[in-house]
Amino acid sequence: MNTFKNKYAIVTAVNRNFSRQIIQKITSMGLTGLILADKTINEELIQKITTQTGCACHGFEFDITKTQTIEQLFQFALEKFPTVHILINAANICPTTPLEELDAQKWDECMNINLRGAHLLTKEAIKIMQAQNYGKIVHIASIQTSRINGLPPSVSYIVSQGGLITAVKYYAKFYAADNININTVSPNFAGMRDAEEEHEGIKSVAATVGFLISDEAKYITGANIDVSGRSCYCNRIF
Repeated sequence: MNTFKNKYAIVTAVNRNFSRQIIQKITSMGLTGLILADKTINEELIQKITTQTGCACHGFEFDITKTQTIEQLFQFALEKFPTVHILINAANICPTTPLEELDAQKWDECMNINLRGAHLLTKEAIKIMQAQNYGKIVHIASIQTSRINGLPPSVSYIVSQGGLITAVKYYAKFYAADNININTVSPNFAGMRDAEEEHEGIKSVAATVGFLISDEAKYITGANIDVSGRSCYCNRIF
């Protein structure tokens, strides 16, 4: 399958389970070039991707809270490849700090990673995509923004993810004319019955992301896709 032949992508937070599944999905669909961005470079993963798929793969060490390293990420991508067509951002944290312990520092940490970082990544990606009149951006958000029950994470997390979903609707509206599709995918793995069900959920996240960055989804932008399976509709702790 050559869906992404001659396409170049950046994926962040590549050491997470669903990020690995997303990478496997898009490289199996003929992706030509890939930048893996995370706090540390995973040379073993890079070698595996290159050997098994033929996709040119490079690692970049970056800190999503630092504007300079986000700018350097895209500079690095343009040094390695002709352009960037796809950005998949999975970088976020999910604190469980209760309200009475949630001080300004902890609030800001969550916002800086989950919302500010996502904005700066989008900003840099759009510069490239707007110039070529083409681009696909997917941010991983959370089902918790719309279905809070059971034992929810910190309010800072919920607000940051809700803010991201809203921001994406704004980006999508203002860059639709530039042929840039920008969406969010909101998974939920909590409360799944077993490892097999969780694995199936992760595969569904990867399949959804793969669809959204393909030209089959060219009329989908500003959407938030819930990928939660039965976990949000069963009477289990959430």
